[in-house]
Amino acid sequence: MDTLRKYIQETLGDDLKPVLVKENETDRLPFFLKTMYQFYRANFLGRDLLLAEMRNENASTIQQIEKHFQLIQETFGNFIVLVAQNIPAFNRKRLIEKGINFIVPGKQMYLPALMLDLRETYSKPAQKKLTLLPSAQCILLYHILHRDEKIEELPLKQIAGLFNYTSMAISKAADNLRKHNLCKLEGTREKFIRFTGNIPELWQNALPFLVNPMLKQVYADKFPQADIWKKANESALPEYSDMNESKLKHYAIDRGNFFKFRKTGQLQNLNDYEGNYCLEVWKYSPVALTRGITKKNNVDPLSLYLSLKDKKDERIEMALENIIKNYIW
Repeated sequence: MDTLRKYIQETLGDDLKPVLVKENETDRLPFFLKTMYQFYRANFLGRDLLLAEMRNENASTIQQIEKHFQLIQETFGNFIVLVAQNIPAFNRKRLIEKGINFIVPGKQMYLPALMLDLRETYSKPAQKKLTLLPSAQCILLYHILHRDEKIEELPLKQIAGLFNYTSMAISKAADNLRKHNLCKLEGTREKFIRFTGNIPELWQNALPFLVNPMLKQVYADKFPQADIWKKANESALPEYSDMNESKLKHYAIDRGNFFKFRKTGQLQNLNDYEGNYCLEVWKYSPVALTRGITKKNNVDPLSLYLSLKDKKDERIEMALENIIKNYIW
């Protein structure tokens, strides 16, 4: 609420003074709604509001939120506003389509009845971040995960076959690793990669340049079962940690195969919002890295770490610490 007050003050100059709704006033609501939202009353621009602050922003779909607000409206009859610290842009678009009032402090305020749709448009000039090519990252992770296979003893031509890349692509990947001081290239007629430092040192030196393997995330109600689909995200964590699997099933696939399935119409009800499955489109194929690593058709643990390391969830953070402990140190 302090963040919300500051945002309102800075954008509109109005002093919002939220007052927590007493527990006995929410007795008429279903119990699950009281656990999902914290309610406040406030007067804003001369209008009485009921602020519904989300306790867990990942707990509900937009469709579920719409149903929640119908129940809250029937109980309180107030002008209701959803308040959340972070709602992705595509979900904010969905809220607008549903006509749901919401405020995400610092990003957007959508209150159509008050003719307000304020968005944060200022952004600092983007600074180009030097990162590894997906192909280079794939080689480096393979070296760490399959250290006994000694990929350094394979010429670049054989490495190309291992990952189903062209010789030119692997040459660029090797040069990319060299430019980041993560390896040296040796040999004349045949080139070999020589990584610098032991595994923990190499990982620490590479970490600033490693990228999230996920290109985008979509949803579908059905997809063709095949070995090239690997369980990802929270669906893959149980094999590498003590964390339980999520209800929503997550699967990863490389973008080339994803676009083939999409083109042939094999992804049922494909959309950006919700479905029976969450599909991750990856920048590189998760298949090669998993050989001999997973027994449960999961993505490899280090790519999994990179896809989740920016999530602010204590359970996931503990699971990721376990991955680094087991596969790096």
